[in-house]
Amino acid sequence: MRTAPLAIAALMTLGLSAPAFTQAPAPPLPPGYVPFGAPPPPGTAPGMTVREFAPSAGRTYKVSFKAGDEAMSGLARFAAAHPMAQAQLSGVGGVSSAVLAWYDPRVRAFKRIEVNEKCEISGVTGAISAGAQGRPNVHLHLVLTRSDGSTVSGHLISAVVDPVLEVFVTDLGAGKDVPGA
Repeated sequence: MRTAPLAIAALMTLGLSAPAFTQAPAPPLPPGYVPFGAPPPPGTAPGMTVREFAPSAGRTYKVSFKAGDEAMSGLARFAAAHPMAQAQLSGVGGVSSAVLAWYDPRVRAFKRIEVNEKCEISGVTGAISAGAQGRPNVHLHLVLTRSDGSTVSGHLISAVVDPVLEVFVTDLGAGKDVPGA
């Protein structure tokens, strides 16, 4: 019957997983871990805007978020709408809460770091690259500064913006290997 293969192909085209019966079950993770490669949680970013800079020098975008927007959801939407082979990200802003993570190679998953307080974003660094099946992969790390000046940092799983977040995305193009480097 052709219906099942067509349905699976349609799901994969939309970036969704095929039904569980087509994949080997993943081993259970310890409490507080997030699977490696898990897509960002769905969220809304109705206040997000995008601006392109200096197209002759390589595309640079300013992706601006407003209070209440979920950052990873918006960046995933941006990456899907603006395909690029490789991009560099940087930015500044603040959050009301965030879920960061630390990659544990023994478990092969991310250990969650919950941040449930207003923080300044002292550092944003990351990349967008073409992942499996050509879908964009947003990889972002944050340094958050608490009101007492202490910091917490890690791989970004999700963050609720407060009051703003500005992420600059610079399209680096496909690149090429440099001989002798």
